[in-house]
Amino acid sequence: YKLSVAALVCVICLTIALVFQKDNVVFATVGIDVNPSVELNLDGQEKIVEVITHNEAGKKIVGNMELEGSHIDVAMNALIGSMLKEGYINELKNSLLISVTGDNKEENEKIRKRISQDIDDLLKGNHINGAIISQTLNKNTDLETIANQYHISVGKAEIIQQLIQRNTNYTFESLKDLTVNDLNIL
Repeated sequence: YKLSVAALVCVICLTIALVFQKDNVVFATVGIDVNPSVELNLDGQEKIVEVITHNEAGKKIVGNMELEGSHIDVAMNALIGSMLKEGYINELKNSLLISVTGDNKEENEKIRKRISQDIDDLLKGNHINGAIISQTLNKNTDLETIANQYHISVGKAEIIQQLIQRNTNYTFESLKDLTVNDLNIL
């Protein structure tokens, strides 16, 4: 009898541990780049499990916001609001890059479309006609390595890679510090 109770307690503890561990598994990563560069790792419920900033501007817009545990929609609204407040987005600097990376292409595409539309609505509400570039990416370890090397997001690395393929005079080194607005113009 004691052995059965002990086994049952172990099974319950393992089940609880697996349930909580599952919530922190990264389901998708949403990157937002203007010049501030921030990536948000999401769980299966689209809640933030980790915030990654790639530059000082990214750290500035995140500031002391506690985004972990927030839904992606709330986090994106807060980040865009901070970018507007800090002057990273305005009538002239109006290009944003949204990148969604993960294993589930269909879900990533739904997230990308919804976030892009929400940001467009938010910008229009602030009288800004934004140029939102959005993309859904497959996991690519080579691109992740390049992004880490240059301290940029995977989404920005993808855009730079596309520009280099179109014009071999460009290099990652020459483009990595450009804003998304400048990359969009190129």
